[in-house]
Amino acid sequence: MPDDSLAAPEPQRNTRFFFVCAIVLLISCGAIAYRLIPNPSLRRSGDLWQVDLRALGDFYFDESNGTIQDVPQKWRNIDGQRIEVHGFPCVTSYAGDLIPEFQFVSSFRSEHRGPPHVQERIFAHSTKMKDGMPNYEMQYCKLVGTFHIQPKVIEGKVVCLFTMDVESITLVE
Repeated sequence: MPDDSLAAPEPQRNTRFFFVCAIVLLISCGAIAYRLIPNPSLRRSGDLWQVDLRALGDFYFDESNGTIQDVPQKWRNIDGQRIEVHGFPCVTSYAGDLIPEFQFVSSFRSEHRGPPHVQERIFAHSTKMKDGMPNYEMQYCKLVGTFHIQPKVIEGKVVCLFTMDVESITLVE
């Protein structure tokens, strides 16, 4: 009588084992690759961070109950840092050639068909330009300055989340 303990394992068990190992290997490689691929929405360039303004606001924020902890960690990491960001100034309360402040948005077209949400704009104000910044309303610009996460609450709602101390504003062609 032959010894069953020396029989070859069932092919189905080998296939399952191979399949499970392959899945674990693919997930591991994917996780490693994900960490190695540079994040195009936030990258270091010399002494400042280049920030994709559309990506900055691409998260859910509850205007009634939101806190700084609801802002993704990668954005909290650059709080107080110098950044460069491209977008459009939207002047809401000033007229003239020089303005002290404006809201900066990635686009005037919103994905949700309404005004930009609080996390989709930066409230910019002049710090280095004594008389104000050039009024480039609705023109594509580059801002350089210090980025801050400073929720401002009025009547129970966060009306301002991101601010920027602007050092320079230039038109981008």
